[in-house]
Amino acid sequence: MADARTLAELGMATPLAKEVAAQIGGGGGGAVRSVNGQSGDIVLTAADVGAVAVPETPPAYSETAADLAAALVAAGLMAPQV
Repeated sequence: MADARTLAELGMATPLAKEVAAQIGGGGGGAVRSVNGQSGDIVLTAADVGAVAVPETPPAYSETAADLAAALVAAGLMAPQV
């Protein structure tokens, strides 16, 4: 946990460092006891927070030489082939 001196050493203005240290120094004062009426260990899924789930295993990907050439041309790293 950061104290005011450490925050000031990192470049934060001393008055702000003292305020931030005081707010984060409580050690759990803002702990959540329940979410949507459920208590205990809360597990949020991507859908719960409006995020898109990312598959653990990426889908198979196949890149042809033409795909690679098109990408290199688009990035300006290769001249178009005629």
